[in-house]
Amino acid sequence: QMCIRDRLHAGQKIATAGGRLALRWRDGSSVRIDAHTTVRLTPDGAAELVRGRVYVDAGAAAAAVEAPVILTPAGPVRHIGTQYMVSVGGGSADDASTRISVRDGRVALTAGGQQHTAVSGQQLSVGPGDEPDLRPISVYGDAWLWADALAAPFAADGRSIAEFLDWVGRETGHRVEFESAAAEERAHTSRLHGTISLEPMRALEPVLQTANLVARVHNGIIRVRFRTDE
Repeated sequence: QMCIRDRLHAGQKIATAGGRLALRWRDGSSVRIDAHTTVRLTPDGAAELVRGRVYVDAGAAAAAVEAPVILTPAGPVRHIGTQYMVSVGGGSADDASTRISVRDGRVALTAGGQQHTAVSGQQLSVGPGDEPDLRPISVYGDAWLWADALAAPFAADGRSIAEFLDWVGRETGHRVEFESAAAEERAHTSRLHGTISLEPMRALEPVLQTANLVARVHNGIIRVRFRTDE
């Protein structure tokens, strides 16, 4: 993971090798760039994905008019309050196919003068000269791990464990459930301090321990209970 404090400007090219990069877009959106990815910033304020993968999280966005537009060989990708991943290329050097995977919300791809949409749990794929293909996908798991690892630290000071769990769920595509009302109440009343810099899933166990809580993660669900429960 790389950290760049300077502003990036139109016309610049970003090329990652073995590292990854997390950026903050003008509107507050999080734009995360995977390893072996090339992105060009265009004069009109868009990001052209030449090859590789980017992930966009508009959760902190303040102004939709400045939301990131990802240009791909298949056409521009726009979103409405969402989390999504765009990839260009794949197994071979001449692969120019575009894949848009939506974790939350909705995205629109304009290709060949037509608009194609995908919603949470769907992937829209377009190859050169091919018709768009829409299919269901998982919103958590291996395909998303690289982006999950680039999540910004959680500013925990004075916030509850319940808020922390909401952050973990959002950053990893998991749903949070409580096994008892008492466990849920404990999560809402227990306060945290400082900043949590661990990756979301790695932070889960040590944070819950502070309130005698534990979580079981299975099939996209984070199930929280008291540590002493059987």
